[in-house]
Amino acid sequence: RAYNHRYIRSSHNLAIGIARKILRGIRPKKWIVKLNQGFSGKGNASIDLQHIQHRFAGCKGGDNEAILRIAEQIEKEFATNLKCEDPKMTWYDTAEQVGFQTQIQRLGVIAEVFIEGEVPTSPSIQAVIEANDVSLVSTHEQVL
Repeated sequence: RAYNHRYIRSSHNLAIGIARKILRGIRPKKWIVKLNQGFSGKGNASIDLQHIQHRFAGCKGGDNEAILRIAEQIEKEFATNLKCEDPKMTWYDTAEQVGFQTQIQRLGVIAEVFIEGEVPTSPSIQAVIEANDVSLVSTHEQVL
C-alpha cells in the first residue's frame, strides 16, 4: 500500500466531496467508498444516497450552503446505511475491530460512482475526491 497524502482522511471531507458531485448532477443509485488498503475489496463499502440526491435535485453546484446541508445528511447516513464488504466491519469501533470511520482517518478513502448494467466487464477508475478537487489515479477494465 503506497501512502498518498491526497486521500480524504475524514468522514466530513468525504461527505463534502460526494455532496459536490451530487450538486454537479452526479446521482447514481449507489456510491462505493474504498479505503486505501490494497486490492482485497474488504476495505470497500457501498451506500445508497438516492433519497438525499432527490431531495437536493434543484440545487446548484456552487451553493456552499447546500453543499454543507447535503454533507451533514450524508455523514449521518454513513453511520446507519454504509454496507461494508467485510461483514465484521462496522462504522464505529468495537471491542473486536477498528471501525470504518477510524480506518478512514488511518488509511484514507475515496468514493466512486457504482455503474450498474448487464455487461460482464466494466471500465473502472480510481480517483481521489477532495473537498475542492478530484484527481484521476488510474483506469482499467474489470470483470464483474
